[in-house]
Amino acid sequence: MEDFIRWLCVFPPVTSYFIVAALLIIIILIKSETIITVYKWITKRKTVRSCSDCILIVFGIREKHQQELNNLNHNILRSQMSYFEQKIHELTLWMINSYQDDLDTLGKGKPNSLRLSQFGNYQEALKNAMWAVKDEVRKSFKENGFADMNDIEFSSYLKAKTRGLISISLIHRCSTTR
Repeated sequence: MEDFIRWLCVFPPVTSYFIVAALLIIIILIKSETIITVYKWITKRKTVRSCSDCILIVFGIREKHQQELNNLNHNILRSQMSYFEQKIHELTLWMINSYQDDLDTLGKGKPNSLRLSQFGNYQEALKNAMWAVKDEVRKSFKENGFADMNDIEFSSYLKAKTRGLISISLIHRCSTTR
């Protein structure tokens, strides 16, 4: 063995490493019956994970899916609210035009300053009512479990929300008539 080490020292270090590696490979091949058993022995040696590693991996996957679900829910809420805001602007313009037409036909004998103040009061009350309706709709969209409801539950949910929106409009209507 000492002679072998002296013989290796004659060569440069990199060559010595290659010689030792080649000898180890030859010894492993001679000791094993075939190359296939060497391949099986090499591929069988995988890193073994502990239970805590697996739990951390599962938690990471769950957290990633939860984040994707939150992004999906946020995007759905954003698209629903943008659609609602589009429709509420159309409804607001329609109501203002209707009120303006009513003021023109019913208030012909009244001074312009009175009609202008009534129109301003109406616009302000309408704006406040629409904000309240928008908040109520946003809450409804956040609840948004429509897919899980059966027909009876959805019908009762819809009736309750309709009553809530009607009460909001009645509150703002009463505040404008005072």
